[in-house]
Amino acid sequence: MLDQLLDRFAVLEAFEQVGGAETALTMVRDYTLARTIFARPLTSYQAIKHRLADNLAAIELAGCNALHAAEALDQDRADLPAAAATARIAAINAYEGMARNNLQFHGGIGFTWESDCHFHYRRARLLALNLGSREFWSKRLITALENTSEPGAVSGARLSSRPDCDEDAAYRAAVQAWLAEQKLGFQPLPAHWETPEAANLAKRWAQTKHAAGYAAIARPVEMGGAGGTKRQQQILAQEESRAGLTMPLGGIGYAQAMAAIGRHGTPEQRQHWEAATYRGDVYWCQLFSEPNAGSDLAAVRTRAVRQSDNWIINGQKVWTSGGHLANFGILLARTDPVSTKHAGLSFFIIDMHRDGITTRPIRQINGETGFCETFIVDAVVPCSYRLDDVGKGWAVAMSVLAAERTTTSGIGEGEKRVSSTSARTLIQRARAARRSQGTALDSALVRSQIARFHVEAQGLKNYTIRLQQVLADGAKPNGKSPEGHVKVTGPTMRGLSDGNAKGNRTAAWCKSPIGGDL
Repeated sequence: MLDQLLDRFAVLEAFEQVGGAETALTMVRDYTLARTIFARPLTSYQAIKHRLADNLAAIELAGCNALHAAEALDQDRADLPAAAATARIAAINAYEGMARNNLQFHGGIGFTWESDCHFHYRRARLLALNLGSREFWSKRLITALENTSEPGAVSGARLSSRPDCDEDAAYRAAVQAWLAEQKLGFQPLPAHWETPEAANLAKRWAQTKHAAGYAAIARPVEMGGAGGTKRQQQILAQEESRAGLTMPLGGIGYAQAMAAIGRHGTPEQRQHWEAATYRGDVYWCQLFSEPNAGSDLAAVRTRAVRQSDNWIINGQKVWTSGGHLANFGILLARTDPVSTKHAGLSFFIIDMHRDGITTRPIRQINGETGFCETFIVDAVVPCSYRLDDVGKGWAVAMSVLAAERTTTSGIGEGEKRVSSTSARTLIQRARAARRSQGTALDSALVRSQIARFHVEAQGLKNYTIRLQQVLADGAKPNGKSPEGHVKVTGPTMRGLSDGNAKGNRTAAWCKSPIGGDL
């Protein structure tokens, strides 16, 4: 009974903490916009903007975790202890971090009673200890995660945010029956998708869905879709998640390729490439970055020279995600070396299996090879594979990056936008890692790092689910989706030390005071 009351109060208090953090953020925003230093607004300094952006991201994720916990409380779900602890830790982090920055950015006045900063700082500290410390709740979270199953066991309540009408209920029942028939042929899913075997499984799943009329539900039939509704598309994504059959569609470059083709392709190009992708025939990658250029796309040196009805491509790309798995890619190349940097670029679709294209995997710190270098020597690309006019490549690339930053592309199809790492995997490996006085999980630092990872990853997942609902309802996102894009770096990097790293690397992480927070 005491534990249940504690969980209930933690959920309720999380909303006060999130509200306090939002108020403090508004306070510091207004102050830094009005305050000038060295004849410049305080908000013009990058360090200030970045810190406040991090605060906003933390508040958004804390709010999503609090709403998720409130649903678990209202529905008396089995995952309430984990949800309450997650909301509690996220809310502590959000309010304390915001209160500190609010006080610091106000300068000297923030340390006096002339400003209200001290109210938020005092309140944030009080609430952080009121129901138990962060360490106390980290330990509760670890225990709760160990005592409950993977998210699929309770995902039904979490993913169904509104009741189905009769038509949608019938559609859901049909989807559930079909997925039950297919499940044995596709499970267990691979832990990592950066292998040829995993990519082939994802392609086979796309082909199976397309044959049954469950591919690209909301896209028109003439574009290779099923001609259904966005709500049906969401239902399929929900049921795939419940059944443990969520797989990446079209490769790591799918969303970017669809953005480029959808906005800049001809009707024939859109029909051809969309249909081919939904059939599972195309697995995409993105070929933008180059050695010594990085993200400076205007410095691209890969050349494309027109030769009759083709283009001859020569150059080198790097950090090509899934390039060794893809059979097609979108490529930015220089077609006019004389024009200014931006004006001389054009955009192409390239067959990765063409003669003259070689990929070399880049092994990462976790031992995986999700990225690769791509060497292009006299590769032939038909003129019909160019998107938009010659010299318009910069505009196409900006469309791709804009779609990438919003994080909404692909979400409606059920694409995962968070690390596949499970905190339960980290817990298991930490418990298995022996130390001189017990296991790595006995360390408060290790527990806090695992809890921190779970809080952020769960926040991103909850954010994505709510964004799916917005898109399924036909509404537009509220413009806050970049927070998810900013915040994804932390959990993803921390996830490098989990089950993705084989063998003793995990044990080493469990013994390291800085492991898991790379």
